[in-house]
Amino acid sequence: MLTEGRALAAYMAFGLEPDIYDYLVAWLQTGKALYLPAFIEHEQAYAMVAVHDLDTQLVAGHYGIREPHPALPRLHPPFDCEPPWTWLVPGLAFDQTGNRLGRGRGYYDRLLAGATGIKIGVAHDCQIVPAIPTHAHDVRMDYVATETRVVSCGGHIA
Repeated sequence: MLTEGRALAAYMAFGLEPDIYDYLVAWLQTGKALYLPAFIEHEQAYAMVAVHDLDTQLVAGHYGIREPHPALPRLHPPFDCEPPWTWLVPGLAFDQTGNRLGRGRGYYDRLLAGATGIKIGVAHDCQIVPAIPTHAHDVRMDYVATETRVVSCGGHIA
């Protein structure tokens, strides 16, 4: 799913979300592009920021989540770039059809609106539930990856 040469849009773990820090460090060591979300207070929305060093370019941001330093350039949705980014997306819960339960403010749905790349929900096995109620603005995942499996949700084919 994470094909060679692709840019990766990811997240820094918050609370009980799966911690993918070591994976992101390894990704950067290959010289591939990495983008992380940064909150823009006056817009009450997230933008994406290219980062090259997780130790020096991140600060405590919105909700205490580590995010790119405010001085770094922001990219705003929609992210319909070529080649499309692969997205690693956190959530409170996911179902096997790719529906995602976020924290209720729609930040990720707005961030992902128009994104053309593969969207992979990252979760613990216990976060896979039978069904999640959805709304028209909710963005479905193409896959959900846990510590033991990858669930294909019928979206993009990697």
